[in-house]
Amino acid sequence: MLDNNYTTGFPRILLFEDTAAMAETYKQGIQDRGFIDVVLFSHTEDVVDAVKDAYTRPAIVVSDFYVGPLTPQEFLPMLRNLGISPPALIMSSNVQPEVLNDLTYRCNYAGFLPKGGSDDDFVARLCQRLAMIQTQARNAWRSYLLASEAKAFVCERSPKHLEVIRRFLRFEHVKKIEEAVGLSKSSIYDVIGPAQEHIEKNYPPERYNALLAAVDRRLKELS
Repeated sequence: MLDNNYTTGFPRILLFEDTAAMAETYKQGIQDRGFIDVVLFSHTEDVVDAVKDAYTRPAIVVSDFYVGPLTPQEFLPMLRNLGISPPALIMSSNVQPEVLNDLTYRCNYAGFLPKGGSDDDFVARLCQRLAMIQTQARNAWRSYLLASEAKAFVCERSPKHLEVIRRFLRFEHVKKIEEAVGLSKSSIYDVIGPAQEHIEKNYPPERYNALLAAVDRRLKELS
């Protein structure tokens, strides 16, 4: 069940750490500092399905870089391709700068946290970073929700109706839409009306962008 109330409460923490003792220490330390909702992953097998199941509210990925079999550099872009892009903090004692730079282009990279010092000091630094990117997590969740709703809106519509919506969203005059798709003006307005209602529910600019992207994607799938 997707949680539409993304304006309150701490985000869920999706914690990837394959060293059992460290994983439990981090999880307990994070929870003791207020981030109660922590989902622990000891490996990245079937990571896409696992994160899809856990991503039901705003979340932040916290991952050791060398967790396996897939590293964050590999699995985070896979998730992004599915529209799942929570902010991600990477932690490790040793990662090459060029690798981290690559992540900035391939996922919702939120920073690097070097491991070191006492466990308590590390977890305190980690939670400080988590607190700083809560808004980023909520924004990513809102984008995911709006994209999901747009996908549901377009999935039952015919290619011709999708083309009407696409042209409407690109501000074509209704006369040009009539000529292009072969529908009457009244039929076009019947198609456009629900699209307008969808956009105007809340967050209109973001809903507009999400719907246009969903229409383009669906038309490509059907072509």
